[in-house]
Amino acid sequence: MITVWKLVGLFGAGLFASRWVLQYLATCRAGRPVVPPAFWMASLVGSAILLAYFAFGPQRDAIGFLGNLLPAALSIYNLSLLPRQGATVSASLPGTRSSARPATGAGVPSTPAARFSTDASFRRWPWTRVDRLVG
Repeated sequence: MITVWKLVGLFGAGLFASRWVLQYLATCRAGRPVVPPAFWMASLVGSAILLAYFAFGPQRDAIGFLGNLLPAALSIYNLSLLPRQGATVSASLPGTRSSARPATGAGVPSTPAARFSTDASFRRWPWTRVDRLVG
C-alpha cells in the first residue's frame, strides 16, 4: 500500500538523485566537467525531504537520518558560497539564462558555468580539481 510517507520518501529520493542529471546536463552544455549550483539546490531540498521522512515517517530510521545530515550540511555550505561567486541557481539550469548580465572582460569568464568552475576557491582544494582527473 502506498502511503503519504512513502510518496514523500520517494519524492525526496528522486529529487536527491536528480542532482546527477542536472550535473550531467550542465557538463554537456559546458563541454567540460562542472558542478552547477542547481546540483547543490537539488541536494539540499532532496536531503531536507529525506530528513523529514526519516525523522517523522513510520520507521523513524536513525541511520537514514544521519546519512542525510552531511549532504544537507555540505549543500548549505556550497550554496552559501554562490553569492561570492556571482552565480545563480537559475543560470545553471540547462536551457535557461540569467537575467543579470555578468561583467565580461580580461579574466572574467563569460558564462555562469565557467565562472563557477574557475573560481579561485574551487582551485584551492586539490581533491576538487576535476581537470587533474580528466586532463
